[in-house]
Amino acid sequence: MEKNFDEWNKLKKKIDADESDLFIKNRQVWWCSIGLNIGSEQNGHGDNFERPVLVLRKYSAGTFLGIPLTSKQKEGNYYFKLEPYFGVISYAILSQAKVIDRRRVRRMIYEVNHQEYQKIIERYKSLF
Repeated sequence: MEKNFDEWNKLKKKIDADESDLFIKNRQVWWCSIGLNIGSEQNGHGDNFERPVLVLRKYSAGTFLGIPLTSKQKEGNYYFKLEPYFGVISYAILSQAKVIDRRRVRRMIYEVNHQEYQKIIERYKSLF
């Protein structure tokens, strides 16, 4: 599959110049422009190179630890099956958690409940 890094780089320049001040908090799932990445790293899709991302831990007003989500069924310790939202089952890809700048955030999708969030944190901690 040919990746269009040139288009991603154009969008990345616009995202970098964005001065938005969205309020982000733990447990929220947002569409984020995570871009085109290398090898097995998760990519964004569509014109804005987006993927749903769970905010695991907010570090500051500008950054957070995010976990990319997928709708493809995944098994094993590095994945966490989330409760369906509007009939869609998602899987958190725990092994690909990364620091994300809030300028990549586009729009909120939903918020996971406290109980599920605690289970995700416990599973994430168990990887270490």
